[in-house]
Amino acid sequence: MSFMVSAPKNEGFEPLSEGVHVAVCYGLYDLGTHYSQKWEKSSRQVLVCWEIPAERCEIQGEDLPRAISKKVTLSLHPKSGLYKLLVAWRGKPFTQAELSGFDLKNVLGAACQLQVLHYDKDGEQKHYVEGVMALPRGAAKPKAENSLQYFCFDDSGDIPENTPEWIANIIKESAEWKGRMGGGAPVADDDDDPPPDLSDQDIPF
Repeated sequence: MSFMVSAPKNEGFEPLSEGVHVAVCYGLYDLGTHYSQKWEKSSRQVLVCWEIPAERCEIQGEDLPRAISKKVTLSLHPKSGLYKLLVAWRGKPFTQAELSGFDLKNVLGAACQLQVLHYDKDGEQKHYVEGVMALPRGAAKPKAENSLQYFCFDDSGDIPENTPEWIANIIKESAEWKGRMGGGAPVADDDDDPPPDLSDQDIPF
């Protein structure tokens, strides 16, 4: 596994409409290892970012697709959130051979469907990714409009210049980032329900 998905940031816009949206993955960020007070353990996390071509916004006079993200623990354990997300996205379980060397970077530029729901936080409505699904067989696969963004500590690179500030701040709070001046970074798996039984479809990665 070379590199292996928080409540989304609305950036001042109204939340995305609830329902199923066609989406394209344009961002993949290694957030590093963080300690959770709730679960009393440390885990390495990954943020997957999608753009929604049918939902638009205007930024500095430019018409752009809306974006949404999901954070998961970096693990391909069969009970992990990342494993379930990828299996649902592919529409097919992994083989043992694939599990021994899957590069998460393969999801960049891949299309899918997202189930978006709302929740209330301090009286304000927010959106989040409830589920990821493969595109229907034969459906058109949109291309990303944003430039593809990628960061991984294993590659020893710098945070991309156009990384949103809130993502960069999370990365800089990680054990790995602080470990660049000395120190280690423990990794822990999450404990979710087993992945669902899914039928065979076209596999995007």
